[in-house]
Amino acid sequence: MIQDPTAYPIWCDHCGTDAFIFIESARRRHWAPPEHLDVTYFCSACNACYGHLVKEWDIKAEFMAAIAVAVRPHAIADRADYDRAS
Repeated sequence: MIQDPTAYPIWCDHCGTDAFIFIESARRRHWAPPEHLDVTYFCSACNACYGHLVKEWDIKAEFMAAIAVAVRPHAIADRADYDRAS
């Protein structure tokens, strides 16, 4: 069981921004405090990798949208108005 439920922001310490972040996974863990996700991600600018607990409500909408697309990439490609060139 985790003693300290501290959650850190999704952020690249090296670049000092979240502009280049790609989330690889966000999972609920039985050992994590309620309303926390175990998140792994990397910065595409410097290739730094991170993994830590994040409070669900601290995850930006853009990150959640990216997670949804990563989980179901065919959902966008199957849409009739999807243009692969864009």
